[in-house]
Amino acid sequence: MPMLRATMVFEDDNKHGWTETYYNKAAGTVSGMLAVAKTLMNKRKELNGDTARIAYIRVSDDLVKRDSLLAVIPDGSGTTQGFGGVPSESANYAVKVRLDALDPTKHGRIFLSGIPDECTDNAGKFIPTTRWRAMFNNFKATLIQDRWAIKNKSGTVPVRNIVGFTQDLETGNVTITTNVAHGFVQDDGIVIHNTGIPALNGTWKVLAGGEANTFKIKTSQILPGFFGLGTVSKIDFDLYEINDATFLGGTHRNRGRFLDSPVGRRRRR
Repeated sequence: MPMLRATMVFEDDNKHGWTETYYNKAAGTVSGMLAVAKTLMNKRKELNGDTARIAYIRVSDDLVKRDSLLAVIPDGSGTTQGFGGVPSESANYAVKVRLDALDPTKHGRIFLSGIPDECTDNAGKFIPTTRWRAMFNNFKATLIQDRWAIKNKSGTVPVRNIVGFTQDLETGNVTITTNVAHGFVQDDGIVIHNTGIPALNGTWKVLAGGEANTFKIKTSQILPGFFGLGTVSKIDFDLYEINDATFLGGTHRNRGRFLDSPVGRRRRR
């Protein structure tokens, strides 16, 4: 099963930037993920004041390297319509939202910055207005209806030792051998550690389970010889569909500068 994520990139008029990441259980493909992410964007932007906007959406599969799609959001399309004329609160202020799955042990959270400043008092307390609550309910309904999800640990998984591998240089396929039966099947997400080969360490998608003690992955890089090291295990995460979302109040988040803005300290002579 793919592990599809959408990252929304925000900016405000003060050139602060931040991101929010969402996972989806049903999109199926990266291109499908982009379509449902744009639908969610139209609900999410309505929780902002009009001096904050969504500038980009990046979608990818956590299990596939370098497969991302980037959508640049045209001017105006990522800006609220419902709160026109109402400026955004400071980017460092955020509303904490708890996400709950049907499984009562699975929870997540997001932090919504850019909210309208009419939703906070002079002391910084979050006091949502009636129309903000209505916009939030629309956002929550889309999270549930379009099967957005929480990424959470699924439980303990066994770790196998890697005892060898071979690579087909024509196809890039790498056949990895484990010390005992691995139990992987096609499209499983796995993580490889401590092989001494940086190009082999990391997350992969299984091409085929092969025999009980072998499986295949694919890489465009030519790997050096086996060093006699390494472990592999199935990724200990799964996606759990969101069943509820609740805003809990305001909090502080340190936001950075936006992508094209100067960063760091100015040099002094």
